[in-house]
Amino acid sequence: MSLRYSNICYYIILVTMITQLIFCLFFALQINAGVIPTFSSFNMSQELSKIEKSCLSQEDHDEISGNKYKTGWAQVFNLRTIYLSLEVIVNSEMRKVLGLSQYSGTYQNHKFASDKQLKDASNFEEYFDLQTLGGIGYVAKNEAITDEDLITAIQFLDKKWPAIRIILRNKFEKYIETAKNHKGFQTGKNYEWKQDRKIVNGLIIAHYEMQNGVWDAISEMYYNKKCQQFPRPDSSHSFFKTLKKSVMKD
Repeated sequence: MSLRYSNICYYIILVTMITQLIFCLFFALQINAGVIPTFSSFNMSQELSKIEKSCLSQEDHDEISGNKYKTGWAQVFNLRTIYLSLEVIVNSEMRKVLGLSQYSGTYQNHKFASDKQLKDASNFEEYFDLQTLGGIGYVAKNEAITDEDLITAIQFLDKKWPAIRIILRNKFEKYIETAKNHKGFQTGKNYEWKQDRKIVNGLIIAHYEMQNGVWDAISEMYYNKKCQQFPRPDSSHSFFKTLKKSVMKD
């Protein structure tokens, strides 16, 4: 009986190993086929160029805005929503490389943190949130951009330009690897980089560099004369908030 039981266990283990092998081979084939971009085969300049040369249709603008504006008005407001959505995507990718949980709260109530708040932060994640969420909250409040607006726009960006997240994550992971091995960050054999606030500060600098590169590409696309439908908006926050209400669908 024990021999039979052993044979059954052996076959179960064998089937499990074969299944895992098939899955790994399939996954590898998908990567090689280009279904899943990899950093080694990923050309950031080419991907940014693709964004610059693309266009957004009126249907795209309606999708980004959640179809809540009267015909033609979505493009006027979407650029600001796209900018803030990019900031949220950046925040999400930084959290991934830092090993932090994804933020699930509202962005509306965050304000810029004071030096005292940063100093008194009780842990690494709280310090990161204080450093990064204030800017998002400030823009969201002044532009009357809701969390629902951000969710809708982020879903569109992920579908339209999935390369954005890859560009950001590639940069952030390279920064983390460099920082972990840099003598300026190491403080002994028990050094834990995930608790070092200098890692966050340096990553934020890296994030501005990469976000600006992606944002420049989106801006070039947005104001590309061959597909531009509206003049470049350049007005105060209060004017835009008032105008936005007047052109929303009933």
